[in-house]
Amino acid sequence: MGDLLEQADYGFDSLHYVALADTRFANYAKKELSKLPSNSITFQTHHIETWMFSGSSSIAEKDLSDVSRKFSFVDNILKLHSQVELNGDDYSSLEGAIAKVIKKEDSHSFSIEVKKIGFVSEKKAKDIEVILGLHMESLGIIPELKNPKRTILVALTKNIGFVCESSPSNHVDRFRQANASKYAAINRAEYKIIEAMQFFGINPTGYVLDIGAAPGGWTHCLSELGSKIVAIDYGLLFYDKFSNGKKILVLAEHPDEQTLVNATKNFDNITLAAFDSELKYSDFDIIHVRASNIPDVLQHIIKAIGKFGMLMIDINGSSTEGAHLADMSANFMKSGADLVLTVKLQNMAVMRHVSKAEEILSGKYNSVSVKKLPHNREEITLHAARD
Repeated sequence: MGDLLEQADYGFDSLHYVALADTRFANYAKKELSKLPSNSITFQTHHIETWMFSGSSSIAEKDLSDVSRKFSFVDNILKLHSQVELNGDDYSSLEGAIAKVIKKEDSHSFSIEVKKIGFVSEKKAKDIEVILGLHMESLGIIPELKNPKRTILVALTKNIGFVCESSPSNHVDRFRQANASKYAAINRAEYKIIEAMQFFGINPTGYVLDIGAAPGGWTHCLSELGSKIVAIDYGLLFYDKFSNGKKILVLAEHPDEQTLVNATKNFDNITLAAFDSELKYSDFDIIHVRASNIPDVLQHIIKAIGKFGMLMIDINGSSTEGAHLADMSANFMKSGADLVLTVKLQNMAVMRHVSKAEEILSGKYNSVSVKKLPHNREEITLHAARD
């Protein structure tokens, strides 16, 4: 069986690509791809949560990465080198196609990542990666797992295998990468904020304000990265997950509440106090505020630590609730401070939810953009900057 890509006539100046999106947002992703110059989608399929498009465009290869970063609903867009017919668990055609791609480049520093999209096999994607890697080794081409300069993605559909190329940081299966990491996350939310910071280019300065913090995923993540955080939530945090040496202050309307006392009594690094306590707030790495009157408490705190350099909001409420909290908190933010807001979707009228949030934010924030991050579920992540 030959390379199906070579048999097709796409035009000499076309770049062939594979684009992946969340099935729930496939229509939005297709609209984004239609904006590529001279775009033509020639194949699409889906399986469970992944929708795959294959097509061609006159876009220059060097511009592919920059353009893909502007997409809100396309998770990945990759250069397609070849596509071959599949014959069950016989991977010989794939092995030849991969070897051809690797040998075309001066650098043989690569890794192989497999994504199954409707491909029927008892073998897991990881097992197929091992098989393909061992064959490359038999040819004298050794995969480099730790610091590869490029990643060969093999997308396996029902009958066709697509051999693509990506940068090592552009993992297609973010869930597998997250599960394989040694990072001790509190919950899935931590991966959302990591992805948001990477995609939107956020480098927080000063204190970070986390509204809707419990059980503490985003606070934990930013604390591990070196930021100091004020976490707002009446719920308790997973205090035992924070690194030893982190000084935590819990400000509460009722610091003698038995539930709170029981949750913190075994930790020498945690201080319980009432709002009117005379404490030096800057001595603490994390200030957890359990309050009903948030504006008054924040006004009190910023007198000691200054305004915040970043605001994070991830609450179980409507898309407008989070936006109203951001609007309410704007006076406590530095000019240019980053806002990261999870917009919950009550239905799939995505842009209607985004428009409502943007309308609420428009008086105090600018440069609003959105991204469906890999770890988003029935939600989308909004980023903006304080005026």
